[in-house]
Amino acid sequence: MLTAFKKTIASIIEKMAKSNDKKRFSIVNIKENVCRLQNLKNHFEIETAEAIHAFDKVFSLWSSLRGGLQQTLDKPINIKFNIYNWFVRCYVAILIARFTIFIFVDNYYCDLYLANPFSGNKGDKKNAIILFIIFLLMFLYGVRDYTLRLEETGRMKITRLLYICERRGFNSKALSMNNHHCKQFQKWCHTILISIFMFMISANIIALFTIIYLRTSSFIVYPTLTHIIFHIVFIITEFFTFSVLIVNVLCTSAYILIFLTFYTIRFNTFTDSIKKLNLKSSINNVIISEMNYRLIELLNDFGQWNYDSKYLFQYCIIASSAVANFCCFVGFLSGLEPDATTMTMSIVGVFVHILVTIGCYLGSQIYYESIKIRTYICKLTTKTTVEVKLKSMEIVDRLDSQYVGVHMGDFGIFHRSTCIILLLENASFIMLLSVNARSFI
Repeated sequence: MLTAFKKTIASIIEKMAKSNDKKRFSIVNIKENVCRLQNLKNHFEIETAEAIHAFDKVFSLWSSLRGGLQQTLDKPINIKFNIYNWFVRCYVAILIARFTIFIFVDNYYCDLYLANPFSGNKGDKKNAIILFIIFLLMFLYGVRDYTLRLEETGRMKITRLLYICERRGFNSKALSMNNHHCKQFQKWCHTILISIFMFMISANIIALFTIIYLRTSSFIVYPTLTHIIFHIVFIITEFFTFSVLIVNVLCTSAYILIFLTFYTIRFNTFTDSIKKLNLKSSINNVIISEMNYRLIELLNDFGQWNYDSKYLFQYCIIASSAVANFCCFVGFLSGLEPDATTMTMSIVGVFVHILVTIGCYLGSQIYYESIKIRTYICKLTTKTTVEVKLKSMEIVDRLDSQYVGVHMGDFGIFHRSTCIILLLENASFIMLLSVNARSFI
C-alpha cells in the first residue's frame, strides 16, 4: 500500500512539472504566490493594498483614537494618545495667544521671549499675515477636533471597509459592485491615497520652509544668542503643531473623498443594473424584489454615513470659504499690488475656492444618480405585478423626497448649482467687505 501511495505522489509531481502551473511553485514568484493566497490578483492591487496599509499607519499614529482603520469600539482609548492630544491642544492655544499678543502689543521683551517672527515688520500687512495664521490654525484644529469626536462616538466605523480591502482584496460582491466599477473604485482609492501622501509631504515642507524663512528674516533685528535660542524652541513647537494638524486634515480629506467615491460608484452600479433590466421584454418578479431590497440597503447605508458626516461637510465648506474670503479680501484691499505677501495670500484664497467648488460638484453626483435610478424604476414598474409595483413606488417616493444626497449640515443637499451659488456668495461678500473697508481708510 505504501508503494502505491509513493507511485501516486510521483505521478502527481510529474504532471505538475509538465504543466504550466510549475511557475507558481518557483522561488522567484514566491511573493506573487503569497499575494495570490491573500486574494490580491494583480500588481496594481498589491500597490493599492500597500497604499492603504501606509495610510492606516499614518492615520492610527497621528489622528486616530481607536486603532486606525480597524475602528474597534471595544478597545479603550490609549492614555498616550490622550496625553499627546492634550499637548497638541496646548500648543494650538499657545500659538493663538502668542500671535494675538503680536497684534496688540509692540514691545521689545514680548518680541524677544515670544520669538516674534514679524518683529522687524510693522503695519497692516504684518497684522493681516498674523490674522491669516490665526484663522488657519482655528480651521485646522476644528477639523481635527470634530473628527476625533466622530471617532469617539463610533461614527467612523465605515473605515473598516478599507481595512477589509487591504486584507482580502477588492471583492466586487463584498463591495456590492460589478467587476468594472470595483476596478474603478480600486483605481480611485489608489489615486486618492497617493495624492494625499504627496500633499502631506509638500505641505509639511512648505510649512517648515515658511517658519524658518520668517525666523531667519528677523535675525538682523535682535542678533543675540537668547533670541536665537527662543526662535529655535518655537520653530520646533510650531512645526510640530502645524505638521499634526496638516496630517489630520489630509487624512480627513482622504476619508471624505474615498467614501464619497465609494457610494457614488455603488449608485452607478445600481443604475447600470436597472438599465439592463429595462432592456428585457419580460422580468421575473423575484429579480425585481431582490433589486428593491438591495436599493433599500444602499439607501440605508448611505443615509447613515451622510447623517454621521453632514456637519463635517458643513464645517469644511463654510470654514474653508471664510479663510479663502479673508485671503482674497487682503489681496483686493491692497489693490493686488506686486507684493509677495498679498499675492501669496490671494493665490491661496483663489486655490481654496477652486477646491471648495470641486468638492461641491463631487458631492452633487449622488443626488443626480438617485434621479436617474428613480427614472429607470418608474419605467421598470410597468412590467411587474401590483404587489411589486407597490413596493417599487414606495422606493420611488423615497428617492423623490429631496433627502437622497450629500447634505451640507442643515442647509440642504449639494446640487450642481451649489457651486455657482457659493462662488457668487463668496465673491459678493469679498467685494462688499473690501468696498466698506476702503470707505473707512
